[in-house]
Amino acid sequence: MSSSAALTSLTALLALAGCFQLSPKSCEVLCSSAQGSECPGNLQCVIQGNSAYGICTAPNSSCTPFYPPDAGMPAMDASTADADADAGGSLPPSMLCHNGACFTLPDAVRANLVLLLWPSNLPAVGSSVSVWADQSGQGNDAHALAPTAMPKVIPDGVQLDSTQAGTGFVVVNSPSLDFGSGDFAVIIVSGLASSATPVKLLRKSDGARTGSRQIGIEWTLSGTVTGRPEGTLDDTAVVASMDIAQPSVAAYTLTRSTDHIELRVNEAVVGSDDLPMPGLSTSNAEDLYLGTGSTVGSAADSIEAVIAIHGSTDSTVLTQLEVFLRTVFMKSPP
Repeated sequence: MSSSAALTSLTALLALAGCFQLSPKSCEVLCSSAQGSECPGNLQCVIQGNSAYGICTAPNSSCTPFYPPDAGMPAMDASTADADADAGGSLPPSMLCHNGACFTLPDAVRANLVLLLWPSNLPAVGSSVSVWADQSGQGNDAHALAPTAMPKVIPDGVQLDSTQAGTGFVVVNSPSLDFGSGDFAVIIVSGLASSATPVKLLRKSDGARTGSRQIGIEWTLSGTVTGRPEGTLDDTAVVASMDIAQPSVAAYTLTRSTDHIELRVNEAVVGSDDLPMPGLSTSNAEDLYLGTGSTVGSAADSIEAVIAIHGSTDSTVLTQLEVFLRTVFMKSPP
């Protein structure tokens, strides 16, 4: 590497480092009883009420209680329940933390989160997962598709049975997951068992042959043993411009900005296109599939995290988030 290139890389890394906080303050990070060691520094996971969730808290201090949806909240009277419902439910965490590193979510991102599946919201490693609770505050929990082949918790997420079709998750359709003709970013951090098996990593589609309304990310084949990622918005498919060596885990992102779409892998743009007509809507009444495209589709090997943002996301912030995901889940350069 030339000295100028090395300087450029170092400058970029220093700029990105500003969003990583290895020592967040007390009461800013959520945790679980199964993964209390996720609390950075000397913070300790203090479980809230009768739930399996807690807040990373400094020794000899306390935090305002936080109760994620369906986490065993204490009984409330009717007036309190109505007030909470009017307030719109729980807010997303202010930080994402994993493997000793944290990323501060900007207010604009937190306000537009519609789906957040994160390892801290999983039970102990080795446990079966019937429901992966959403932390976006929208209640978009992911439910296991195959009762006979339940996903299993691994240190970085969940392991799917890639030998059995339809062993991913499904999120029941909700208005928050219908992006209409607006901007969005959907990210799935996932591992593949083979580069020679087509897998739909994320799919919400009405199934129409033409004039479809859909969003999707998949691993598609370009030859008999080589593959490349593909993103889909309605009838427009954006395929990576070249074959990509299939990594064990990668962060796949599909974004829309007005009528322009991009497909990104590990923060690098691998393909883009403009929609053929302005203002095309992606809204449909179908469920969102994760790790597979249907109840009978081929499954991914693992899912580490899923993030969906309904609204415009600053490109620098998006890159910082993707770098963070790669750093904590892949632990190596792209």
